[in-house]
Amino acid sequence: FPCAFALLGDKKTSTYIQMIEDLKTAAISMGTKFEPLVLMSDFETSLIKALPTTEHKGCFFHFNQSLHRRLVSEGLAIAYRDEEKVRKWSRYTMALALLPPNETENALQLIKLGAPKKMKKFVQYVQDFWFNKIGVNMWNVNDLKFRTNNACECI
Repeated sequence: FPCAFALLGDKKTSTYIQMIEDLKTAAISMGTKFEPLVLMSDFETSLIKALPTTEHKGCFFHFNQSLHRRLVSEGLAIAYRDEEKVRKWSRYTMALALLPPNETENALQLIKLGAPKKMKKFVQYVQDFWFNKIGVNMWNVNDLKFRTNNACECI
C-alpha cells in the first residue's frame, strides 16, 4: 500500500489541493499515478472537498472521540462515568460503526427505544448529524481491514 505523510500549515481545501498536486508530481517522477480510490481521515471536510472522486472513510477512533465529546458537551460526562446504563447505551451507539451498514438504522431505532431519557438529545444528534448529514458509508468501518488512520491502533 502506498503511503504519504504531509505536515501542513493549515487545513484549508487549497492547501490540500496543493499537497495533492505535489503528490501527483512525485508519482509521475516515479513512473506511476496518484489516484487514491479510498482514503481514511478524521472526517476532514477540506480534504474530502480536495479529493471529490475518492471514496472517503472516517477513522473509527475519531468517530468515537467525536461521540464522546458530544456526550461531554451535553452534560453527560458524569452520567457516563457513574451510570452503567448511560455507559452501556453510549457504547452501543459507538459500536454502530461496526455493524453492517444495512443494519445501522434498525440498531439506532433500538438505541432510541432503550437508551435512558437523559440521552434522548444525544441519540437525536447521532441521527441528525451522523446518519442524515455525514452518511453511514462515511463512518461505517464494518468491512474495513484497517479501521483507524493510526497504524498502532489498527493491529
